[in-house]
Formats: sequence, structure tokens, C-alpha cells
Amino acid sequence: MRFLLSRIAWPVPRMPPCPTRHRSTLSLGQPRELCLVIAAVAICAGSSASAATRAASQGRTQPVTIVLTEFAFTPQTLRLHHGQAYQLRLVNKGSGDHNLSAPEFFRTAQISSGDASFVSGGKVEVSKGQTRTVRLVPATGQYGMMCTHLLHASFGMTGRIDVD
Repeated sequence: MRFLLSRIAWPVPRMPPCPTRHRSTLSLGQPRELCLVIAAVAICAGSSASAATRAASQGRTQPVTIVLTEFAFTPQTLRLHHGQAYQLRLVNKGSGDHNLSAPEFFRTAQISSGDASFVSGGKVEVSKGQTRTVRLVPATGQYGMMCTHLLHASFGMTGRIDVD
């Protein structure tokens, strides 16, 4: 952040000292430093979390359907984009219960407060014939996913989530 702000070049006029008797204990030295601090706060305030909230509230949520069957995820590899709001729709078309377990993916994603209760221990449980929807904004990275039900992963119910 310091490197980025040091590259910004704009004229900052010299300001006279504050006429009050009581001075703040915060000493930033020059008005230019104060402007840099204000700029840094403004940049942080406009983080991806607020951008993600705006994207979701403006209807730019992209739906993604993942079908869970014996013993596979379809698609097996998800390709998502950082900062994009998604609606993950998990559809269990199998003859038994399944889940999508991706602890790091769910830990780093910004999950909609209304859907956070569906994610427990880094996984989403989906009963036979059920559909579960989770709205989120993913973080950049590569994440493994699997079904943690007995022997499901060993039978091939695994996959990957790539977020660029």
C-alpha cells in the first residue's frame, strides 16, 4: 500500500497550523501524509466485500449448477472468477445423501448471510432428491472438493474448484 501511495503525485498545498490551543496527539507531520492516510482508508473502505455486496444486490449473481450422483460431481472442475457473485445450486440426483466438502473454499469465500447456515464444517449437506443453494463470492485460489460420506471420495466423488 505504501508503494502504491508513494507513486501518486498530486500537489498538496501547505496548510497553516491549527489555531486551537489543544493539539491532537496524532502527529502526521505534513498535510500530504494526512491525505495519504485518507486515501488509504478510502481504498480499504471500497474493498471487494462491498463490491461483492453491490454485485449481488444488483442482480449480477451468476448461477452455477453442480449435480451430485453416485459417485461424481458434474462438472468435476468448477472455474469461477474472483469478485463475481455466484449462486451455487447443488442438486442431489443420487440414490442416497451426499455433500460437497471444500473447507478452504468456503472459509475464504464471502457467503451470503442468508445461506451461511447451510455451510457447516466447510461442507454443504444435500439429502437425496434435495437441492441446496448457496450464494457467495469466491476468493482466488485452487481448492479441492469431495463428498465425505463413507467411501464416496474413494469411489471418485472428488473434484476441484479453480478461482482466477
